[in-house]
Amino acid sequence: HGALVRTIGDAVMAAFHAPENAVSTAMEIQEQVAEFNRKNRIEPPIVIKIGVHHGPAISVNSNHILDYFGRTVNIAARIQNESVGGDVVLTEELFSDPDIQDALKRFPFEVTPFRATLKGVEGEFALCRLTLKRY
Repeated sequence: HGALVRTIGDAVMAAFHAPENAVSTAMEIQEQVAEFNRKNRIEPPIVIKIGVHHGPAISVNSNHILDYFGRTVNIAARIQNESVGGDVVLTEELFSDPDIQDALKRFPFEVTPFRATLKGVEGEFALCRLTLKRY
């Protein structure tokens, strides 16, 4: 329920109509990468860093390619920078949303709340790190 928007070096930006789809997809990516690493005994393991944010953005169609800009996109990129890998980082506000809580019910995870200042963005943000529990 989302679309790849662009790649920037080894980073990827995707857009989703509903934030719960973004969070579910992020958790599924972490599950699948962890399983791939286990099955293939990848050492050191492949690590994916994911941040999720939501809000209004400016969309532009240039040369038949859709792209997004604005504060929401900048904050999302900065939140992703707070990831340590193998986790999903999102704002506390997003984590508290009932639709997000419902989407997370199928994932066994631990949540670690923390605060961070994001480069180029004024103020401190309340964030949550979601880490899948390993069996």
